Amino acid sequence: VNLGRASRADLARKIVGILRLPCTVIGVSTEEYNQTHRNGVITAERPPDCSLSISAANGSYTPRPWDVALHHYLTGKIPPV
Repeated sequence: VNLGRASRADLARKIVGILRLPCTVIGVSTEEYNQTHRNGVITAERPPDCSLSISAANGSYTPRPWDVALHHYLTGKIPPV
C-alpha cells in the first residue's frame, strides 16, 4: 500500500504516461459499463471507495506516493530501502 488514492482509470492513465503508450484511457463508471457492455446486468456490488488503509502500520514504515512507486516498478528504477 502506498500513499494516495487512484481510480482504475487514473492508474491506467499513469501507466500509459510512464510507458509512453500511444493510446488514450477513457474513464467509465460501473453503471455506464453495465448499461453499455452488459445490457444493464450488474457486474458486482462495490462500495464507492475501496482504498486500503495503512493505519495499522502505526508509522512503522514510510510509504511512497502511489504514482512514484508505480514509476519505480515500471521503469525498474527501485530505490534502495
